[in-house]
Amino acid sequence: MTPRLRSTVRATLVLISLLALMPFVPAPARAIQLRWSTGTADLTVSQDTQALLVVQADSAEVTLPNSWTLQWTADSLGLQFTAFDPNSACLVDTAKVDSLLPPQSPADSAANLVTAYFCSTGNNNAASAYFLVDVPGGGHGKLKVIALDPTDTTQVIESNEATFNGGVAGAYAPLVLSASSERLGTTLTVTAVGSGLAGVRAADISAWDHAWDVPLAIDARSDSALVASATIPVNIPSSILRVSGAAGATSTSLPANTSLQPQNVEWVPSYMQEAFTQQEKDSLVSRVPPNGRIQPKDFAFLYARGKFHLFYIRHNMWDPFYRATSLADSTEKNFGHAVSTDLT
Repeated sequence: MTPRLRSTVRATLVLISLLALMPFVPAPARAIQLRWSTGTADLTVSQDTQALLVVQADSAEVTLPNSWTLQWTADSLGLQFTAFDPNSACLVDTAKVDSLLPPQSPADSAANLVTAYFCSTGNNNAASAYFLVDVPGGGHGKLKVIALDPTDTTQVIESNEATFNGGVAGAYAPLVLSASSERLGTTLTVTAVGSGLAGVRAADISAWDHAWDVPLAIDARSDSALVASATIPVNIPSSILRVSGAAGATSTSLPANTSLQPQNVEWVPSYMQEAFTQQEKDSLVSRVPPNGRIQPKDFAFLYARGKFHLFYIRHNMWDPFYRATSLADSTEKNFGHAVSTDLT
């Protein structure tokens, strides 16, 4: 079995294993309860109101996770969240929002994601926490809280839905809470855990400065997990994973993957026009260092059918020597073509 075939077989087996496991991923647990301070899951207001939204662990969970995400969707009149005064937020044993982090990307903004920092005087995680929410009197919307299970970060904890003025129809944007990647040969497989991932239509990874972007093929998905892959023959630095669905897109950081294993490089003969006679070449070889003769110049890459093609002008590094001889016009007059599967 060739190395390439072995790599393909390994990748296929991993994908089959992931696909087999996906149907058995448990539905998100309802270990977090979400309600308004009135004790109900729906709030009715006829004018702009600042309301208290309560996030509470149930009797099985006992305490809240260290961090969670509040996601909401509403009609044209959206929600505003306000932090408590930091000087008073920690005076009681129940956690309160003392600062808010705005969306970190346009996608997160469109998906209505709120990251909150809580403060509590208790030594252990709090059992409940409060949000201050500015609810528009004429608006309608719904909210939910999603978190990773502290005992198993491959599982998701999701609250019930809280609404105001009866709520709205429609889905939430897909949400990624964590992401990781692994590589088999030149195949990079990305695994994401979150909520609403069954509705993901497209996924990609990109540089933080958006200098590059690689689309991912979706291999398997459920509501709380997604597996996608791409052929990337080079190591990738820390990047951004972005997923998109009918209701919008969200993004999260993807740690660097530097586990690329060397592959056997396939080369094809270069397309070169011989510029020298054999006698001239024999003379030059004795006077030019072996690793300093030809340098690629004005090169271009083409990626096709799993291979990288490099086209370049062959520039002789010892051009000053040529200018003093009869070979003065012989440099940069022929082309090179090299093929590789991993850019070596």
